[in-house]
This record gives sequence, structure tokens and C-alpha cells, in this order.
Amino acid sequence: MQIIVDKISKLYYIRLHVMSEQELINRCIQKDFLAWGEFVRRYSGLVYWAIEHRLKKWDYFYHHQDVEEIHQNVFLSLWKKNKLEQVKDQKKVAGWIVIVSGNEAIDYFRHEKSQVPPNAISIFEEIIQKDGAITLADILPSNKKDDSAANEPDEIGKILEAGINSLSAKEKLILKLNTLYNKKYREIAEMLDMPLGSVATSIKNIKSRLKKRLRGQI
Repeated sequence: MQIIVDKISKLYYIRLHVMSEQELINRCIQKDFLAWGEFVRRYSGLVYWAIEHRLKKWDYFYHHQDVEEIHQNVFLSLWKKNKLEQVKDQKKVAGWIVIVSGNEAIDYFRHEKSQVPPNAISIFEEIIQKDGAITLADILPSNKKDDSAANEPDEIGKILEAGINSLSAKEKLILKLNTLYNKKYREIAEMLDMPLGSVATSIKNIKSRLKKRLRGQI
């Protein structure tokens, strides 16, 4: 009897290694411990990369122990909070994991270390600085697109930040994907399982609302 059990277990382990992302994720959601072990094995390296990539981008000074702790936090959060249920397109789980891991890295330094990133890149700073995606020229009222506006980045940044804080959680996510991650409308639509037209409309509405806020305060 034990021989049969051992053979079944061995076959299951072999099957785990060739299991599709969709099936693996669904088994993890169902709290299958063996499937979870395979999930960690597959994506552990990607999580390490995403953590270090984000910390380097934001100019954090970190130790190996910090990365290890963040790495553990990522997987603990995914398991305990069953966050894999949030994945809209399971075929693109790798991109979703990169974003989650990067966010966890920043949260770790902000909350556990009480450190603000040396090179903080907030959404409104990206809007001001970035070429492509949504730019400052896109949202400044037409009569403010001059040198005087460029000389007041702090004031503009505060107004933009207040405007961004007034957005819904979904609107913030759409804006973040478009600005911080430079995702195109079609990519955002696929990631959030939204019609392409809805993404375009959302970004148009966000820009319009930020323009109105700026028009009234600068």
C-alpha cells in the first residue's frame, strides 16, 4: 500500500512541474500546499529580481537581509490574503507578480524602516518629468503652458497630488500603470480585464479632472 502511495505522490510532483499557470494558480487559491510549493519555486527568482529592480530604481541602500525579508513578505501576503484571486489574466501572472513585489519592497522601507526613498518617484512627479504617457503638457490648462508653470514644480506637484488622491482606487491604478509603468492602453485593458475604450475614456477623464483642478488653483 505504501509503495502505491509513494508512486502516486511521485507522479503528482512530476505533474506539478509541467502544470499550466492557470491550473497552478487555481490550486494555490484552493490552498493546495504542494501546488503552492511549486508556485514559489517557479516565481522565487522573479520576485527577487523585482524587489532589487525597484529598490535600485528608487536609490535605496539595502542589505541582502532586507531583500530576503521582503521576499518572504511577498509570498506570505499572497498566501495568507489569497491575493492570487485578484489576478485577472492568469496567463500574465508574471507581470502582476513584478508589480506586487515592487510595491511590497517600497512598503517595507516606508513602514518597517520608516524611510522615504532617496529618489522618490511619485505619480505626480512622473507626470511632470516623463516624456510619453501622460505629461504635464497634457493636463496643464492651455493658458498655463509657459515658463512660469515650469518654475513652480513644487506648487504644481502639490496640486496634482491632491487631485490624484481624489481619484478612485481603480482610477489611481490605471494612472499608475500608464505613468509609472509606461503601459499602453491595450496593455492596461488586458491587465485589468477592461474594454479598451473604457481605459481610454478613464485616462481622458482623469486628465480632464486634473486640468480643472490646476485651472482653478494656478
